Amino acid sequence: MKVQVHKCRITGKLFEDKDRAKYILHLKAMRTKQKELRLHEKIRVEFAAWLTNERSLIYDPADIIPWFMKNQRYIMDAANALKFPDDKKYQRGFHPDDKFTDIELRIKYSPCVSNSHQCPDNGITNWCAKNPGVTSYPGWEGYINGTLVRPSKYNWSYPYSEALEIVGLKTGAGGGGNDSWNYDVKVFLDDWPGLGQILVVNKLKGVF
Repeated sequence: MKVQVHKCRITGKLFEDKDRAKYILHLKAMRTKQKELRLHEKIRVEFAAWLTNERSLIYDPADIIPWFMKNQRYIMDAANALKFPDDKKYQRGFHPDDKFTDIELRIKYSPCVSNSHQCPDNGITNWCAKNPGVTSYPGWEGYINGTLVRPSKYNWSYPYSEALEIVGLKTGAGGGGNDSWNYDVKVFLDDWPGLGQILVVNKLKGVF
């Protein structure tokens, strides 16, 4: 007896002819998934290029938060694609009505910012001295706090740290609700090459 089957080109899954309806639904779901994956890859590539350029144009740490606030919607959309790719109903990621307010960044420069838990995007961490040859990187460290205003029904999830992380504000100990959160934070010079300008200016002024 010959049994006719349909094979999905994406997953290789087989469906008997009697299950043709299931096969069609499966194809539709897979095509939707493939479309989402292509969109996420497009966002990932475009965001990486955009971020690299933007960070090279920020010359003073005091300009980081105004820049973040100005571009927060794009950053939140990128966080959704990069950190919450399967969150179709905004259960964990950012909702379209979300808005960051009142962010404060208090950081101080150090030539030796510990990389025990965080490091530059292209760097390495050194937890428990596993990499004794690299024990720090130049940058800024201190605290960041703020508020993420969002519809009350989504207030059980806290996606703000993902938005901070993807732009290079490396958070450490801390937390809190959306209404009031705070973290230790590190900003590595390797991630923000434009900030090297302020170091030159301050050196000429004799600040260091």
